[in-house]
Amino acid sequence: MSYKKSKGILTLFLVVILIVFSQWIPQIPIYERGIVVGCAIDLSDSGNVALSAQLVVAGSSSGPGSKSAYAVITGEGESVISALTAIAKESAVVPSYAHCDTLLVSEDAIEDFKQTAYTLFGRGIFSGDCQVIAVKGKAKDALGESVPVQDISAFYINRVLSIKEKNGGRTTVSLKDFVEDSISKKSTPYLPYAESKKDAVATQGNGSDSKDKYIFDIGKILVPMDDGNIIFDSEVTQGVGLVESKSGGVVFVKMEEDKFFTVQVIRTNQSNSYEKGDTINSYLLYSVRLIEHNFKTHATDIDYKKLSGLVEEEIRKKIGRSYSTALDKGVDIFNLASRLEKYYGSAPKLGDIKWNLSVTVRFK
Repeated sequence: MSYKKSKGILTLFLVVILIVFSQWIPQIPIYERGIVVGCAIDLSDSGNVALSAQLVVAGSSSGPGSKSAYAVITGEGESVISALTAIAKESAVVPSYAHCDTLLVSEDAIEDFKQTAYTLFGRGIFSGDCQVIAVKGKAKDALGESVPVQDISAFYINRVLSIKEKNGGRTTVSLKDFVEDSISKKSTPYLPYAESKKDAVATQGNGSDSKDKYIFDIGKILVPMDDGNIIFDSEVTQGVGLVESKSGGVVFVKMEEDKFFTVQVIRTNQSNSYEKGDTINSYLLYSVRLIEHNFKTHATDIDYKKLSGLVEEEIRKKIGRSYSTALDKGVDIFNLASRLEKYYGSAPKLGDIKWNLSVTVRFK
């Protein structure tokens, strides 16, 4: 028998064995698997990790008029792994976290969240694309049925898109980015910070009655520091968004004689140069479009050169205020020191760094 023929018979034999034995490997039916769409991390009264998972059971109906297929299950333990194990024991289905798109973390759980985030991402339990948001109060409360839009946690991500003027179009923070920033210490790790308030609004066709709903404002950011959390309002958030976001930021400019206009950033290009170990020159080019105004003139007759200058001035002010406000708290929000250290091996004190910012705006 030739070598090629023997090899072919052996391959066929192995394929048959795999097919036969694969039938004996236990499989989890899809209807027994619980799809986790959102999670929340709190500290329990005893100081343990309290992890809440919002599950939807595959195969259940969640259409208009049907009973909600979502449930929130909480597990508690000394570590996040123990909490995950507790959820698995409590749940009637096998939780699957691969599709969890939002992870909410309460303020009091932020201190230990760096290690928790590393565990969830490093062990492949959560996707690196999962968006992380710090919340005021109990994070579990945000996973309740009182949250509209089919009661799912993706509501938070959608809400981010509706407040771009407050956050400068700042992108959400993924689990992967937070872990990398925390480990490398080359960037300042921060999280979007959400505050909630109740508002009586009608449900959006999901079959339940009108009742109090939570409206979320994610116009702030939380920076975890060794000596506690620092929360910055939209004054800092706007500048961070205008520097770090590639698109989506909204800038409102008020002019003389009660005139105003608003532009949206379509694309941002950024480059930097360095001098003498203490100077950074940043060049920001914004492509924008006019989305609203109260000018009594046709769009083709608008002086876009003048508007460009006004937008450039407004963006410089927002970024400058963001930098100085964070600096007063000892936070290098734009990572200037780490950039200089990367190229020169060391960096001066934050207050001694010279940052020259050049902003150019072009209307499309």
